[in-house]
Amino acid sequence: MVNVVEWHQTQRRKGIVDTSTYANSVVSGIDTLVANQADIEDIDFINDHWAMYAIAEMAPWHSPPSIVDYAVRTAKIAAQRQIQDPSLETFGIYENRPDRGDWSATATATKSEGLCAVYSLLAEQQQQDASVVESLYRTIQYGVSYQLQAQLRLEQALYYKNPARILGAFGRSIHDSSTRNDYTQHNLGSLVCLKRVMEIREGIESLQKDTEEQRQKRLEREQEELQNYE
Repeated sequence: MVNVVEWHQTQRRKGIVDTSTYANSVVSGIDTLVANQADIEDIDFINDHWAMYAIAEMAPWHSPPSIVDYAVRTAKIAAQRQIQDPSLETFGIYENRPDRGDWSATATATKSEGLCAVYSLLAEQQQQDASVVESLYRTIQYGVSYQLQAQLRLEQALYYKNPARILGAFGRSIHDSSTRNDYTQHNLGSLVCLKRVMEIREGIESLQKDTEEQRQKRLEREQEELQNYE
Protein backbone atom coordinates (compact mmCIF):
# COMPACT_ATOMS: atom_id res chain seq x y z
CA MET A 1 0.00 0.00 0.00
CA VAL A 2 2.89 2.35 0.74
CA ASN A 3 4.30 1.95 -2.76
CA VAL A 4 0.88 2.48 -4.31
CA VAL A 5 0.40 5.77 -2.46
CA GLU A 6 3.88 7.02 -3.31
CA TRP A 7 3.44 6.00 -6.94
CA HIS A 8 0.11 7.83 -7.15
CA GLN A 9 1.61 10.98 -5.63
CA THR A 10 4.42 10.89 -8.19
CA GLN A 11 1.99 10.33 -11.06
CA ARG A 12 -0.23 13.17 -9.87
CA ARG A 13 2.73 15.57 -9.80
CA LYS A 14 3.44 14.56 -13.39
CA GLY A 15 -0.17 15.20 -14.34
CA ILE A 16 -0.88 11.51 -14.88
CA VAL A 17 -3.89 10.47 -12.81
CA ASP A 18 -6.21 7.50 -12.69
CA THR A 19 -5.32 5.25 -15.60
CA SER A 20 -7.71 2.30 -15.73
CA THR A 21 -5.06 -0.32 -14.96
CA TYR A 22 -3.74 1.61 -11.99
CA ALA A 23 -7.22 2.43 -10.68
CA ASN A 24 -8.33 -1.20 -10.82
CA SER A 25 -5.20 -2.29 -8.96
CA VAL A 26 -5.65 0.29 -6.21
CA VAL A 27 -9.36 -0.36 -5.79
CA SER A 28 -8.70 -4.08 -5.51
CA GLY A 29 -5.99 -3.46 -2.93
CA ILE A 30 -7.94 -1.15 -0.63
CA ASP A 31 -11.15 -3.19 -0.90
CA THR A 32 -9.25 -6.33 0.09
CA LEU A 33 -7.61 -4.57 3.03
CA VAL A 34 -10.95 -3.26 4.28
CA ALA A 35 -12.64 -6.64 3.86
CA ASN A 36 -9.85 -8.41 5.76
CA GLN A 37 -10.22 -6.02 8.70
CA ALA A 38 -14.01 -6.30 8.86
CA ASP A 39 -14.04 -9.36 11.12
CA ILE A 40 -11.14 -8.25 13.31
CA GLU A 41 -12.06 -7.50 16.93
CA ASP A 42 -11.48 -3.92 18.04
CA ILE A 43 -8.70 -5.00 20.40
CA ASP A 44 -6.70 -6.40 17.46
CA PHE A 45 -7.66 -3.73 14.93
CA ILE A 46 -4.65 -2.01 13.34
CA ASN A 47 -4.59 1.78 13.12
CA ASP A 48 -3.06 1.78 9.64
CA HIS A 49 -1.96 5.29 8.76
CA TRP A 50 -0.78 4.19 5.32
CA ALA A 51 -4.27 2.91 4.56
CA MET A 52 -5.67 6.27 5.70
CA TYR A 53 -3.32 8.02 3.27
CA ALA A 54 -4.54 5.78 0.45
CA ILE A 55 -8.19 6.37 1.34
CA ALA A 56 -7.65 10.13 1.38
CA GLU A 57 -5.90 10.05 -2.00
CA MET A 58 -8.64 7.89 -3.53
CA ALA A 59 -11.58 9.75 -2.01
CA PRO A 60 -12.41 11.87 -5.10
CA TRP A 61 -13.01 8.77 -7.23
CA HIS A 62 -13.44 5.78 -4.90
CA SER A 63 -15.08 6.21 -1.51
CA PRO A 64 -17.86 3.61 -1.18
CA PRO A 65 -19.65 3.19 2.18
CA SER A 66 -17.40 0.28 3.17
CA ILE A 67 -14.29 2.45 2.98
CA VAL A 68 -15.93 5.39 4.76
CA ASP A 69 -17.08 2.99 7.49
CA TYR A 70 -13.53 1.66 7.78
CA ALA A 71 -12.17 5.19 8.23
CA VAL A 72 -14.89 5.98 10.80
CA ARG A 73 -14.07 2.79 12.69
CA THR A 74 -10.38 3.70 12.68
CA ALA A 75 -11.19 7.13 14.10
CA LYS A 76 -13.47 5.74 16.81
CA ILE A 77 -11.02 3.05 17.92
CA ALA A 78 -8.21 5.62 17.98
CA ALA A 79 -10.25 7.81 20.33
CA GLN A 80 -11.00 4.80 22.54
CA ARG A 81 -7.33 3.84 22.75
CA GLN A 82 -6.04 7.33 23.34
CA ILE A 83 -5.27 8.52 26.86
CA GLN A 84 -7.47 11.61 27.08
CA ASP A 85 -6.98 12.56 30.72
CA PRO A 86 -5.04 15.88 30.63
CA SER A 87 -3.83 15.37 34.20
CA LEU A 88 -1.67 12.42 33.09
CA GLU A 89 1.82 12.68 31.67
CA THR A 90 0.76 10.25 28.96
CA PHE A 91 -2.06 12.51 27.77
CA GLY A 92 -2.39 12.15 23.99
CA ILE A 93 -0.59 8.85 23.42
CA TYR A 94 -2.30 5.64 22.35
CA GLU A 95 -2.56 2.33 24.14
CA ASN A 96 -2.14 -0.26 21.43
CA ARG A 97 -3.70 -2.73 23.83
CA PRO A 98 -5.33 -2.06 27.22
CA ASP A 99 -2.22 -3.28 29.03
CA ARG A 100 0.42 -1.63 26.85
CA GLY A 101 0.89 2.00 25.87
CA ASP A 102 3.56 3.44 23.63
CA TRP A 103 5.35 6.60 24.78
CA SER A 104 6.87 7.13 21.34
CA ALA A 105 6.05 10.53 19.88
CA THR A 106 6.63 9.02 16.45
CA ALA A 107 4.07 6.26 17.05
CA THR A 108 1.61 8.95 18.08
CA ALA A 109 2.56 11.10 15.08
CA THR A 110 1.89 8.35 12.54
CA LYS A 111 -1.61 7.91 13.94
CA SER A 112 -2.14 11.68 13.88
CA GLU A 113 -1.04 11.72 10.24
CA GLY A 114 -3.47 9.00 9.21
CA LEU A 115 -6.43 10.40 11.12
CA CYS A 116 -5.72 13.87 9.81
CA ALA A 117 -5.51 12.60 6.23
CA VAL A 118 -9.12 11.36 6.28
CA TYR A 119 -10.54 14.37 8.12
CA SER A 120 -11.92 16.05 4.99
CA LEU A 121 -13.51 12.82 3.77
CA LEU A 122 -15.25 12.18 7.08
CA ALA A 123 -16.28 15.82 7.45
CA GLU A 124 -18.02 15.50 4.08
CA GLN A 125 -19.50 12.05 4.61
CA GLN A 126 -20.56 12.44 8.25
CA GLN A 127 -22.59 15.62 8.00
CA GLN A 128 -25.49 13.91 9.77
CA ASP A 129 -23.27 12.88 12.68
CA ALA A 130 -21.02 15.78 13.62
CA SER A 131 -19.91 13.97 16.79
CA VAL A 132 -17.68 11.66 14.73
CA VAL A 133 -15.84 14.58 13.15
CA GLU A 134 -15.55 16.53 16.40
CA SER A 135 -14.18 13.47 18.19
CA LEU A 136 -11.70 12.95 15.35
CA TYR A 137 -10.54 16.56 15.59
CA ARG A 138 -10.03 16.33 19.36
CA THR A 139 -8.13 13.07 18.98
CA ILE A 140 -5.73 14.63 16.49
CA GLN A 141 -5.23 17.69 18.70
CA TYR A 142 -4.54 15.60 21.79
CA GLY A 143 -1.99 13.50 19.92
CA VAL A 144 -0.19 16.55 18.58
CA SER A 145 -0.13 18.12 22.05
CA TYR A 146 1.92 15.14 23.24
CA GLN A 147 4.15 15.21 20.18
CA LEU A 148 5.06 18.87 20.69
CA GLN A 149 6.49 18.02 24.10
CA ALA A 150 9.05 15.80 22.37
CA GLN A 151 10.33 18.62 20.17
CA LEU A 152 13.89 19.61 21.06
CA ARG A 153 13.94 23.17 22.32
CA LEU A 154 16.88 25.24 23.42
CA GLU A 155 17.15 23.71 26.89
CA GLN A 156 17.53 20.22 25.36
CA ALA A 157 19.52 21.25 22.29
CA LEU A 158 22.26 22.79 24.45
CA TYR A 159 23.42 19.31 25.43
CA TYR A 160 24.14 18.33 21.82
CA LYS A 161 27.43 18.84 19.99
CA ASN A 162 25.77 21.21 17.51
CA PRO A 163 22.74 22.80 19.23
CA ALA A 164 21.79 24.96 16.25
CA ARG A 165 21.60 21.93 14.00
CA ILE A 166 19.41 19.83 16.31
CA LEU A 167 17.12 22.63 17.48
CA GLY A 168 13.51 21.96 16.44
CA ALA A 169 13.97 18.26 15.74
CA PHE A 170 11.72 15.72 17.47
CA GLY A 171 13.00 13.19 19.97
CA ARG A 172 11.63 9.70 20.36
CA SER A 173 9.46 10.60 23.36
CA ILE A 174 9.20 13.07 26.23
CA HIS A 175 11.68 10.89 28.15
CA ASP A 176 14.00 9.98 25.27
CA SER A 177 15.60 12.82 23.30
CA SER A 178 17.35 10.55 20.80
CA THR A 179 16.34 11.59 17.33
CA ARG A 180 16.29 10.40 13.73
CA ASN A 181 15.16 12.03 10.53
CA ASP A 182 12.02 9.88 10.35
CA TYR A 183 11.02 10.91 13.89
CA THR A 184 11.00 14.53 12.78
CA GLN A 185 9.43 13.76 9.40
CA HIS A 186 6.37 12.01 10.87
CA ASN A 187 5.85 14.72 13.46
CA LEU A 188 6.16 17.47 10.87
CA GLY A 189 3.76 15.63 8.58
CA SER A 190 1.07 15.56 11.25
CA LEU A 191 1.64 19.21 12.18
CA VAL A 192 1.30 20.36 8.57
CA CYS A 193 -1.84 18.27 8.14
CA LEU A 194 -3.40 19.60 11.36
CA LYS A 195 -2.67 23.14 10.18
CA ARG A 196 -4.61 22.39 6.99
CA VAL A 197 -7.52 20.93 8.97
CA MET A 198 -7.64 23.99 11.21
CA GLU A 199 -7.72 26.23 8.15
CA ILE A 200 -10.59 24.16 6.73
CA ARG A 201 -12.52 24.49 9.98
CA GLU A 202 -11.85 28.22 10.18
CA GLY A 203 -13.05 28.60 6.61
CA ILE A 204 -16.28 26.71 7.33
CA GLU A 205 -16.92 28.74 10.47
CA SER A 206 -16.27 31.96 8.57
CA LEU A 207 -18.59 30.85 5.78
CA GLN A 208 -21.31 29.96 8.28
CA LYS A 209 -20.90 33.34 9.93
CA ASP A 210 -21.08 35.14 6.59
CA THR A 211 -24.14 33.12 5.65
CA GLU A 212 -25.87 34.06 8.91
CA GLU A 213 -25.02 37.74 8.39
CA GLN A 214 -26.32 37.58 4.84
CA ARG A 215 -29.52 35.91 6.03
CA GLN A 216 -30.05 38.62 8.64
CA LYS A 217 -29.48 41.38 6.10
CA ARG A 218 -31.90 39.71 3.71
CA LEU A 219 -34.58 39.53 6.41
CA GLU A 220 -34.05 43.18 7.27
CA ARG A 221 -34.28 44.12 3.61
CA GLU A 222 -37.47 42.10 3.15
CA GLN A 223 -39.04 43.70 6.21
CA GLU A 224 -38.12 47.14 4.92
CA GLU A 225 -39.62 46.36 1.52
CA LEU A 226 -42.76 45.05 3.20
CA GLN A 227 -43.12 48.23 5.23
CA ASN A 228 -42.67 50.36 2.12
CA TYR A 229 -45.29 48.30 0.32
CA GLU A 230 -47.75 48.78 3.15
